[in-house]
Amino acid sequence: MSDLQIGLIILGLVLIGVLLAFNWWQDRRVRRRMQQQFQPPAHDPLLDAEQGARSQTEPVLSQSAVAPGTERREPGMGGDTPAAEETAAAAPVAPAAPAAMVTARGAADVPADSATEALISISFAAPVSGADLLGAVHPLRQQARKSLRFFAFSAQGTLRQHLTTQDSYASLHIAVQLANRAGAISQAEWLQIWSRAQDVAKRCNGKVSGPEQAAVLEQAVQLDRVAAALDAELSVTLALTEPRPAAEVLAVAHELGFQSAGGVLAWMSEQGLVRFTLARGDGALFEMGQAPLAHLSLLLDVPRSPADEHAFGRMVKVGRDLAARLDAHLIDDNGRPLADGAEKVIDQQLVRLYAQLDKAGLTAGSARALRVFS
Repeated sequence: MSDLQIGLIILGLVLIGVLLAFNWWQDRRVRRRMQQQFQPPAHDPLLDAEQGARSQTEPVLSQSAVAPGTERREPGMGGDTPAAEETAAAAPVAPAAPAAMVTARGAADVPADSATEALISISFAAPVSGADLLGAVHPLRQQARKSLRFFAFSAQGTLRQHLTTQDSYASLHIAVQLANRAGAISQAEWLQIWSRAQDVAKRCNGKVSGPEQAAVLEQAVQLDRVAAALDAELSVTLALTEPRPAAEVLAVAHELGFQSAGGVLAWMSEQGLVRFTLARGDGALFEMGQAPLAHLSLLLDVPRSPADEHAFGRMVKVGRDLAARLDAHLIDDNGRPLADGAEKVIDQQLVRLYAQLDKAGLTAGSARALRVFS
């Protein structure tokens, strides 16, 4: 290799090095300019808004031992807060009774609740057997994240609220719950339900009709906002001096008046509605084992229990009786003994909350409230 060739190779390498260095310097200068132009703000607006909302809904009574705020997944007792009153007054859901009748595209006689549900209707070209329709609907029941209610008109024109294999059906109507404690129905959830309804229609030779997606989502957000401002759960804990066998706790609770209901023990009203419940402190079902229990929890789910001017006081009285029989202490979630007279103060707040629920069309203990606060 000649000296000229070697010199050209060296010169080429030097030029490549210069180009790489220039590109690196250029890239660094551009990055600096971008960082200066898109400097993040000192305050995050979303975090500021969330902190402001929390400060407005801070619980009045620590004895209630529930979570603050209006997050649907963690109901709290905010007391007589202006935010809750304004939300309920500005946007009531609907009159508490009777449930509104839907007037959507030939489904006027379906008793769905237009204030809290969206109605999807499927009309069939020819009557469909109950067995075929049940088979087509099964995937929809299994995959829906929001509660669904099914109504159908038989081939004879009779409205049925339960599908059976004995009937044939001319149409199917699906009432979709717009919001519950998991939040408002999302676009993805609505699209999934709509897609499954289309599958039912295709399988059974039918035609689907229903409300516009934008209207459904807007109504769902409004319902969720109202319900979240009025949601509340109150609890107290029984700390046993010594662990007791689950069988013994069950026997004492039944003797006192509790009734078994879905893995928990319920204190029922005269109308057969659940006032409050007793559960194991570890969260397991009573039937899950006979291991000794050291803690029990009494829970008053305010929107799901019937209105009562002594709701919390009644639960505390039963809790004290139960504590005396099981040699336990009645404490709040902070581990402090429940203060004497606290139940009277909390009951006064609950009376106002029950009134707000009524005004919003979500009467405590009603079928509508049970759906929305599920």
